Amino acid sequence: MAEESALIVPALEVAHLVEPFRLRHDPSARAGVPPHITVMYPFLEPGRLAADVVLGLDRVLAAVVAFEYELTEVREFEGGVLYLAPEPPEPFMALTQRVADAFDVAPIAARTTSWCPTSPWPRPQPTSSASASPRS
Repeated sequence: MAEESALIVPALEVAHLVEPFRLRHDPSARAGVPPHITVMYPFLEPGRLAADVVLGLDRVLAAVVAFEYELTEVREFEGGVLYLAPEPPEPFMALTQRVADAFDVAPIAARTTSWCPTSPWPRPQPTSSASASPRS
């Protein structure tokens, strides 16, 4: 299994709703990753995660003004991945941009068009199921 790192905002307030689905369909849930909104995936190779990276993240995050959001509706990515859409999404997108700028990294959505074809940056979401059942 490849080692990876990600920056996430835990969305623990929805754990009771999504955890049964996540445990059944999402390998990251079975690995102990909580429901979350992804800020940056992949982030850096785990071997690069050192004190200077933590200090850099501290600087980036210290400049972010706290914001509120709601998880408003279930949506689906191509391939049947379900997620809860945060509203408003812009604070998360700005956070992703700050991290990308500070660490010279790009989220996977900026490298491919299949994950989020309508935007060069990902729309943040807590994944609730790695696959959905086909619709009848």
